Amino acid sequence: MSGLYSNAQCPTCRSPYLSAREQKEVDLKKICDKNPSDVNFSKINKGEFGLSELLELRKNEIYKEAATLYINSRLNDYPVSFLQQLREEPDFKSDATQLIRNRISQGMLSYGELQDLRGIPDFQQEMRDSTRIG
Repeated sequence: MSGLYSNAQCPTCRSPYLSAREQKEVDLKKICDKNPSDVNFSKINKGEFGLSELLELRKNEIYKEAATLYINSRLNDYPVSFLQQLREEPDFKSDATQLIRNRISQGMLSYGELQDLRGIPDFQQEMRDSTRIG
């Protein structure tokens, strides 16, 4: 098991604590295991859908929770262009915006990514701060 709390355990039941990502993966697996014959659940669980396909699946109430859990469990892995796309979705706007802000302030973006964000008001303060530091 990986994650921040990999070695930590609940003092009462002694079960290991899971990182947020690990917990979302467990929750997703439970949902998908309830529907073993549905190929879409299997593909969601295995990560076989791209972001646009997952966003499309979320429009169907049957797959919404599973697709949302998968996207949330992978937010840190997505490039800025995907995070920008997620900012258009109300369920992801806040988290995607915060991740982009963090990446700007930590100097984790390429010149091209910074140029793509240049005209977006939500990121102006972080961009000014990062240019002063760098």
